[in-house]
Amino acid sequence: MQKMLAQAFLGHSLTSRRLALETAAVVAAYWLMATAANALFSSWGIMPMPISFPAGLALIFAVLRGWQSAPGIFIGTIVANVSAFGAPIAYAMCVGLANCMGAIAGGLIVRQYIMRKNTKFGFAGVLFCFFVTLVIPPVISASGGMSCKWLLGLIPYGQFAIGWMKWVIAHTTGILLVGLPVLAWLAIKEAGR
Repeated sequence: MQKMLAQAFLGHSLTSRRLALETAAVVAAYWLMATAANALFSSWGIMPMPISFPAGLALIFAVLRGWQSAPGIFIGTIVANVSAFGAPIAYAMCVGLANCMGAIAGGLIVRQYIMRKNTKFGFAGVLFCFFVTLVIPPVISASGGMSCKWLLGLIPYGQFAIGWMKWVIAHTTGILLVGLPVLAWLAIKEAGR
């Protein structure tokens, strides 16, 4: 039954073991990157983080693996927020959902565009993918995360807009510095085959 559900939702056959291993790898990578970024920016006294490196990592997983990466991004975000940032579990779960939704939305749009164009597209295609990856994931993530933060009473409403902007900037910068260079490198590598 589980294999049939995986086929229906993911489009191909996946064993439970492989999905569990991939999920564990995504969780570990996300947690490691978040913990390292937290240590780096905390040591400089810069918090909240001005660059969300894990956002770039989440986009890479979402573009490469699609829906398969969703459990890892979701759980990885929760683990990172609770362990590295000391976030309450309810808030960490909200952020996990928002980060997962943002990365998956951006990743799936790019995957569909690339598949539809058969990986050969010009400057307009590059601009489209650039726009999708730098706008959609950060806006979804920031909107969900800040809404949860406000609804849970962790911030007053007056801090919502500035917090939202900081979140968008941090995720956009993380995607720009981590996600896009890796995806570009993989595309160049694939084109050389």
